[in-house]
Amino acid sequence: MIKRIFVAVGTHPQPFIRLFEEIDKIAGKHKEWIFFAQTGTTDFKSKKFKCVKFLEGNNYEKHFKSSDLIIGHPGAGTIIDALKSRKPLIVVPRRKKFNEHTDDHQLDLGKAIQERKMGLMVFEMKDLEKTIVKVLKQKASNFKSEKESIIKEIEDYLNKL
Repeated sequence: MIKRIFVAVGTHPQPFIRLFEEIDKIAGKHKEWIFFAQTGTTDFKSKKFKCVKFLEGNNYEKHFKSSDLIIGHPGAGTIIDALKSRKPLIVVPRRKKFNEHTDDHQLDLGKAIQERKMGLMVFEMKDLEKTIVKVLKQKASNFKSEKESIIKEIEDYLNKL
């Protein structure tokens, strides 16, 4: 059965090449999964799935709504959009040691998402494929508990900035 997977990594200026290289490997093995990626500032092109740097409002929303699964960094926008769209979510933290971010705060956000059963965090890229398999076998409702409270927490935090 065909599954649509949307990969979104926000607008952070540091590239996240590690994620897209892993998605490229996975896309080559799973023809039943159609990946579409918003790569942001990451300069990445694939022959196995479609990539665009940025999507404008309606197109971005369209991809969220038409996807069976969202994969992204644990950035506030990606998390909120996935929860509002009621889509299963896999978060892959950008890491300081790979020059993907200035610190490792996304590890904490990813852990919070997983602890609240809002989605799953992939810490090691080698685990991404099996996590995708796991999520696609589950129902999206397994990833919706406490959604209103986490959306409010994130929005409150952003409003304080």
